[in-house]
Amino acid sequence: MKSTLSSTEPISFPLRLPTRQEEERQRRFKVLRNYLMGLDAFLRATYGEDILPGVLTAQRQLHGFTRIQRKPVVNPDAVRRALTLSWAAELQLRLAPRSQLCYSNAWAPVHSYYAICMALNAWFGASFLNPPTDHAGTLNTISAKTTHTSILPLPWAVTCAGCPPFDCNYPGLPTDANPDQTFQLLANPSPSDFWPRYCKLLKKTREFQLDRAYRDWKQRQHRHKMHKAEKQEVALGQPAVTAFHYLYRLRLRANYRDVETMLMSSVDNEWHARFYNGLLALTDASCLLVESLLIRSSGSQIYLSTMDDFFSQTPTFDPDPRSFLVLRRRLLTNK
Repeated sequence: MKSTLSSTEPISFPLRLPTRQEEERQRRFKVLRNYLMGLDAFLRATYGEDILPGVLTAQRQLHGFTRIQRKPVVNPDAVRRALTLSWAAELQLRLAPRSQLCYSNAWAPVHSYYAICMALNAWFGASFLNPPTDHAGTLNTISAKTTHTSILPLPWAVTCAGCPPFDCNYPGLPTDANPDQTFQLLANPSPSDFWPRYCKLLKKTREFQLDRAYRDWKQRQHRHKMHKAEKQEVALGQPAVTAFHYLYRLRLRANYRDVETMLMSSVDNEWHARFYNGLLALTDASCLLVESLLIRSSGSQIYLSTMDDFFSQTPTFDPDPRSFLVLRRRLLTNK
Protein backbone atom coordinates (compact mmCIF):
# COMPACT_ATOMS: atom_id res chain seq x y z
CA MET A 1 0.00 0.00 0.00
CA LYS A 2 1.36 3.39 -0.98
CA SER A 3 1.72 6.05 1.62
CA THR A 4 -0.64 8.97 1.26
CA LEU A 5 2.02 11.32 2.64
CA SER A 6 3.92 13.14 -0.04
CA SER A 7 7.69 13.10 0.30
CA THR A 8 7.74 16.81 -0.32
CA GLU A 9 5.12 17.67 2.30
CA PRO A 10 6.73 19.47 5.26
CA ILE A 11 6.51 17.82 8.66
CA SER A 12 5.75 20.13 11.57
CA PHE A 13 6.67 19.57 15.20
CA PRO A 14 5.09 21.45 18.06
CA LEU A 15 7.55 23.91 19.63
CA ARG A 16 6.80 25.59 22.90
CA LEU A 17 9.12 28.30 24.13
CA PRO A 18 9.34 28.97 27.88
CA THR A 19 7.41 31.96 29.08
CA ARG A 20 9.15 34.91 30.69
CA GLN A 21 7.84 33.74 34.06
CA GLU A 22 9.25 30.24 33.51
CA GLU A 23 12.64 31.65 32.49
CA GLU A 24 12.70 33.76 35.67
CA ARG A 25 11.96 30.68 37.80
CA GLN A 26 14.82 28.84 36.11
CA ARG A 27 17.20 31.71 36.83
CA ARG A 28 16.18 31.86 40.49
CA PHE A 29 16.57 28.11 40.89
CA LYS A 30 19.98 28.22 39.21
CA VAL A 31 21.19 30.87 41.66
CA LEU A 32 20.06 28.69 44.58
CA ARG A 33 21.63 25.61 43.00
CA ASN A 34 24.91 27.45 42.42
CA TYR A 35 25.14 28.58 46.04
CA LEU A 36 24.83 24.99 47.24
CA MET A 37 27.07 23.58 44.51
CA GLY A 38 29.76 26.06 45.51
CA LEU A 39 29.46 25.12 49.18
CA ASP A 40 29.62 21.41 48.37
CA ALA A 41 32.73 21.89 46.22
CA PHE A 42 34.41 24.06 48.87
CA LEU A 43 33.81 21.51 51.63
CA ARG A 44 35.24 18.68 49.53
CA ALA A 45 38.24 20.69 48.37
CA THR A 46 39.00 21.93 51.90
CA TYR A 47 38.25 18.89 54.06
CA GLY A 48 38.48 15.92 51.71
CA GLU A 49 36.01 14.08 49.56
CA ASP A 50 34.33 12.50 52.59
CA ILE A 51 34.12 15.95 54.29
CA LEU A 52 33.11 14.76 57.78
CA PRO A 53 36.43 13.51 59.23
CA GLY A 54 38.26 16.56 57.94
CA VAL A 55 35.73 19.12 59.11
CA LEU A 56 35.59 17.52 62.56
CA THR A 57 39.39 17.58 62.84
CA ALA A 58 39.39 21.26 61.90
CA GLN A 59 36.80 22.07 64.57
CA ARG A 60 38.69 20.19 67.28
CA GLN A 61 41.79 22.30 66.60
CA LEU A 62 39.98 25.62 67.15
CA HIS A 63 40.98 27.57 70.26
CA GLY A 64 37.40 28.32 71.27
CA PHE A 65 36.38 24.68 70.94
CA THR A 66 39.24 23.43 73.11
CA ARG A 67 38.31 25.92 75.85
CA ILE A 68 34.72 24.69 76.23
CA GLN A 69 34.22 23.54 79.81
CA ARG A 70 32.25 20.34 80.35
CA LYS A 71 29.21 20.71 82.60
CA PRO A 72 26.30 18.47 83.64
CA VAL A 73 23.34 18.44 81.25
CA VAL A 74 20.88 21.13 82.32
CA ASN A 75 17.71 19.74 80.72
CA PRO A 76 18.08 16.07 79.67
CA ASP A 77 14.49 15.71 78.43
CA ALA A 78 14.85 18.72 76.15
CA VAL A 79 18.11 17.35 74.78
CA ARG A 80 16.61 13.95 73.99
CA ARG A 81 13.54 15.47 72.38
CA ALA A 82 15.55 17.86 70.21
CA LEU A 83 18.03 15.19 69.09
CA THR A 84 15.21 12.83 68.13
CA LEU A 85 13.48 15.52 66.09
CA SER A 86 16.76 16.48 64.44
CA TRP A 87 17.49 12.92 63.34
CA ALA A 88 13.92 12.39 62.15
CA ALA A 89 14.11 15.53 60.01
CA GLU A 90 17.45 14.49 58.55
CA LEU A 91 16.07 11.06 57.76
CA GLN A 92 13.24 12.67 55.81
CA LEU A 93 15.79 14.69 53.85
CA ARG A 94 17.82 11.58 53.07
CA LEU A 95 14.80 9.48 52.09
CA ALA A 96 13.96 11.74 49.14
CA PRO A 97 13.62 9.57 45.98
CA ARG A 98 16.48 10.47 43.66
CA SER A 99 14.29 10.05 40.59
CA GLN A 100 11.69 12.51 41.86
CA LEU A 101 13.77 15.33 43.29
CA CYS A 102 11.74 17.85 41.30
CA TYR A 103 9.01 17.24 43.90
CA SER A 104 10.92 16.43 47.07
CA ASN A 105 13.27 19.41 46.72
CA ALA A 106 10.34 21.65 47.58
CA TRP A 107 10.51 20.23 51.13
CA ALA A 108 14.25 19.50 51.30
CA PRO A 109 15.16 22.96 52.73
CA VAL A 110 12.51 22.50 55.42
CA HIS A 111 13.91 19.14 56.53
CA SER A 112 17.46 20.52 56.34
CA TYR A 113 16.73 23.55 58.47
CA TYR A 114 14.83 21.62 61.14
CA ALA A 115 17.53 18.95 61.35
CA ILE A 116 20.10 21.66 62.13
CA CYS A 117 17.77 23.80 64.25
CA MET A 118 16.86 20.87 66.50
CA ALA A 119 20.54 19.91 66.82
CA LEU A 120 21.24 23.48 67.96
CA ASN A 121 18.36 23.28 70.43
CA ALA A 122 19.78 20.03 71.81
CA TRP A 123 23.11 21.74 72.45
CA PHE A 124 21.42 24.79 74.00
CA GLY A 125 19.18 22.56 76.13
CA ALA A 126 22.25 20.82 77.49
CA SER A 127 24.10 24.07 78.21
CA PHE A 128 21.56 26.74 79.19
CA LEU A 129 19.09 26.96 82.01
CA ASN A 130 16.73 28.96 79.79
CA PRO A 131 17.46 27.93 76.19
CA PRO A 132 15.83 29.83 73.29
CA THR A 133 12.32 28.69 72.41
CA ASP A 134 11.83 30.15 68.93
CA HIS A 135 13.66 30.45 65.62
CA ALA A 136 14.87 33.99 66.26
CA GLY A 137 16.30 33.03 69.63
CA THR A 138 18.05 29.97 68.21
CA LEU A 139 19.57 31.91 65.32
CA ASN A 140 20.59 34.85 67.50
CA THR A 141 22.27 32.53 70.00
CA ILE A 142 24.34 30.67 67.42
CA SER A 143 25.24 34.02 65.85
CA ALA A 144 26.61 35.27 69.17
CA LYS A 145 28.50 32.03 69.76
CA THR A 146 29.99 32.08 66.25
CA THR A 147 30.95 35.75 66.41
CA HIS A 148 32.55 35.74 69.85
CA THR A 149 34.19 32.30 70.04
CA SER A 150 36.03 30.14 67.52
CA ILE A 151 33.89 27.00 67.69
CA LEU A 152 33.10 26.43 64.00
CA PRO A 153 35.53 26.10 61.07
CA LEU A 154 35.23 27.74 57.68
CA PRO A 155 32.88 28.58 56.09
CA TRP A 156 30.54 28.55 59.14
CA ALA A 157 32.91 30.91 60.97
CA VAL A 158 32.25 33.69 58.44
CA THR A 159 29.30 35.96 59.25
CA CYS A 160 27.83 39.14 57.78
CA ALA A 161 27.15 42.36 59.69
CA GLY A 162 26.59 46.00 58.81
CA CYS A 163 23.88 47.79 56.89
CA PRO A 164 23.98 47.02 53.17
CA PRO A 165 24.04 48.77 50.78
CA PHE A 166 25.64 51.52 52.90
CA ASP A 167 28.19 49.31 54.64
CA CYS A 168 28.77 45.60 54.98
CA ASN A 169 31.48 43.54 56.65
CA TYR A 170 32.26 39.87 57.04
CA PRO A 171 33.75 38.91 60.42
CA GLY A 172 35.78 35.71 60.17
CA LEU A 173 36.53 36.08 56.46
CA PRO A 174 40.07 34.94 55.53
CA THR A 175 42.38 37.93 54.99
CA ASP A 176 43.19 36.87 51.41
CA ALA A 177 39.51 36.61 50.38
CA ASN A 178 37.92 39.46 48.44
CA PRO A 179 34.16 39.66 49.07
CA ASP A 180 33.77 42.29 46.32
CA GLN A 181 35.41 40.25 43.58
CA THR A 182 33.32 40.26 40.42
CA PHE A 183 31.63 36.99 39.45
CA GLN A 184 28.49 35.84 37.66
CA LEU A 185 25.69 34.45 39.82
CA LEU A 186 24.35 32.35 36.95
CA ALA A 187 27.76 30.94 36.00
CA ASN A 188 28.70 27.56 37.41
CA PRO A 189 30.69 28.05 40.64
CA SER A 190 34.46 27.66 40.62
CA PRO A 191 37.08 27.60 43.40
CA SER A 192 38.19 31.12 42.48
CA ASP A 193 34.77 32.67 43.13
CA PHE A 194 33.75 30.76 46.27
CA TRP A 195 34.28 33.56 48.78
CA PRO A 196 32.58 36.37 46.82
CA ARG A 197 29.69 33.99 46.09
CA TYR A 198 29.44 32.94 49.75
CA CYS A 199 29.60 36.57 50.87
CA LYS A 200 26.82 37.38 48.41
CA LEU A 201 24.74 34.60 49.97
CA LEU A 202 25.31 36.10 53.42
CA LYS A 203 24.71 39.66 52.23
CA LYS A 204 21.35 38.75 50.68
CA THR A 205 20.45 37.01 53.92
CA ARG A 206 21.46 40.12 55.87
CA GLU A 207 19.23 42.23 53.63
CA PHE A 208 16.34 39.84 54.23
CA GLN A 209 16.91 40.05 57.99
CA LEU A 210 17.07 43.85 57.93
CA ASP A 211 14.00 44.21 55.71
CA ARG A 212 11.97 42.46 58.40
CA ALA A 213 13.52 44.64 61.11
CA TYR A 214 12.77 47.79 59.09
CA ARG A 215 9.13 46.77 58.65
CA ASP A 216 8.79 46.26 62.38
CA TRP A 217 10.41 49.65 63.09
CA LYS A 218 8.16 51.50 60.66
CA GLN A 219 5.10 49.84 62.11
CA ARG A 220 6.08 50.87 65.65
CA GLN A 221 6.92 54.41 64.56
CA HIS A 222 3.89 54.75 62.23
CA ARG A 223 6.25 55.65 59.40
CA HIS A 224 6.41 54.65 55.74
CA LYS A 225 10.07 55.48 55.09
CA MET A 226 13.36 55.47 56.96
CA HIS A 227 16.46 57.63 56.73
CA LYS A 228 19.92 56.12 56.26
CA ALA A 229 20.95 56.86 59.85
CA GLU A 230 17.79 55.19 61.16
CA LYS A 231 18.46 52.07 59.11
CA GLN A 232 22.03 51.92 60.35
CA GLU A 233 20.87 52.26 63.94
CA VAL A 234 18.41 49.39 63.49
CA ALA A 235 21.12 47.30 61.83
CA LEU A 236 23.41 47.77 64.83
CA GLY A 237 20.83 46.00 66.97
CA GLN A 238 20.63 42.96 64.69
CA PRO A 239 23.02 40.03 65.21
CA ALA A 240 25.35 39.06 62.40
CA VAL A 241 23.85 36.54 60.01
CA THR A 242 25.36 33.07 59.66
CA ALA A 243 25.02 30.07 57.39
CA PHE A 244 22.21 28.98 59.73
CA HIS A 245 20.30 32.17 58.94
CA TYR A 246 20.67 31.35 55.25
CA LEU A 247 19.15 27.91 55.78
CA TYR A 248 16.25 29.53 57.65
CA ARG A 249 15.75 31.94 54.76
CA LEU A 250 15.87 29.06 52.28
CA ARG A 251 13.30 27.20 54.35
CA LEU A 252 10.97 30.23 54.22
CA ARG A 253 11.41 30.52 50.47
CA ALA A 254 10.51 26.87 50.01
CA ASN A 255 7.50 27.01 52.30
CA TYR A 256 6.06 30.47 51.78
CA ARG A 257 7.81 33.03 49.64
CA ASP A 258 8.96 31.23 46.50
CA VAL A 259 7.23 27.87 46.26
CA GLU A 260 6.99 28.08 42.46
CA THR A 261 10.76 28.29 42.05
CA MET A 262 11.27 25.13 44.09
CA LEU A 263 8.42 23.13 42.59
CA MET A 264 7.59 24.56 39.17
CA SER A 265 10.93 25.37 37.58
CA SER A 266 11.26 23.44 34.31
CA VAL A 267 14.82 22.25 34.88
CA ASP A 268 16.19 18.76 34.42
CA ASN A 269 16.83 16.28 37.22
CA GLU A 270 20.58 16.94 37.14
CA TRP A 271 19.97 20.49 38.37
CA HIS A 272 17.74 19.17 41.13
CA ALA A 273 20.36 16.54 42.03
CA ARG A 274 23.10 19.18 42.37
CA PHE A 275 20.83 21.33 44.54
CA TYR A 276 19.95 18.34 46.72
CA ASN A 277 23.52 17.03 47.02
CA GLY A 278 24.82 20.43 48.06
CA LEU A 279 22.06 20.86 50.64
CA LEU A 280 22.65 17.37 52.02
CA ALA A 281 26.41 17.92 52.34
CA LEU A 282 25.85 21.20 54.19
CA THR A 283 23.22 19.63 56.46
CA ASP A 284 25.32 16.57 57.27
CA ALA A 285 28.43 18.58 58.15
CA SER A 286 26.45 21.21 60.11
CA CYS A 287 24.70 18.59 62.24
CA LEU A 288 28.01 16.84 62.90
CA LEU A 289 29.61 20.08 64.10
CA VAL A 290 26.69 21.01 66.36
CA GLU A 291 26.49 17.51 67.86
CA SER A 292 30.24 17.74 68.43
CA LEU A 293 29.62 20.92 70.45
CA LEU A 294 26.96 19.12 72.47
CA ILE A 295 29.31 16.28 73.34
CA ARG A 296 32.19 18.66 74.11
CA SER A 297 29.91 20.63 76.46
CA SER A 298 28.10 17.79 78.21
CA GLY A 299 29.81 14.49 77.47
CA SER A 300 28.60 11.65 75.27
CA GLN A 301 26.36 9.74 77.68
CA ILE A 302 23.07 11.45 76.84
CA TYR A 303 23.96 11.47 73.15
CA LEU A 304 24.65 7.74 73.06
CA SER A 305 21.64 6.77 75.15
CA THR A 306 19.32 8.88 72.98
CA MET A 307 20.70 7.31 69.83
CA ASP A 308 20.29 3.82 71.30
CA ASP A 309 16.65 4.63 72.04
CA PHE A 310 16.20 6.05 68.56
CA PHE A 311 17.54 2.86 66.98
CA SER A 312 15.47 0.59 69.19
CA GLN A 313 12.22 2.47 68.53
CA THR A 314 12.53 2.95 64.76
CA PRO A 315 12.18 0.20 62.15
CA THR A 316 15.10 -1.28 60.25
CA PHE A 317 15.33 -1.56 56.48
CA ASP A 318 17.85 -2.86 54.01
CA PRO A 319 19.71 -0.70 53.28
CA ASP A 320 19.23 1.06 56.59
CA PRO A 321 18.63 4.82 56.07
CA ARG A 322 19.93 5.44 59.60
CA SER A 323 23.47 4.40 58.67
CA PHE A 324 24.58 8.04 58.65
CA LEU A 325 24.00 8.08 62.42
CA VAL A 326 26.23 5.05 62.90
CA LEU A 327 29.03 6.89 61.11
CA ARG A 328 28.39 10.10 63.05
CA ARG A 329 28.46 8.25 66.39
CA ARG A 330 31.74 6.60 65.49
CA LEU A 331 33.31 9.90 64.45
CA LEU A 332 32.13 11.72 67.59
CA THR A 333 32.51 9.04 70.24
CA ASN A 334 34.61 6.21 68.73
CA LYS A 335 31.72 3.84 69.55
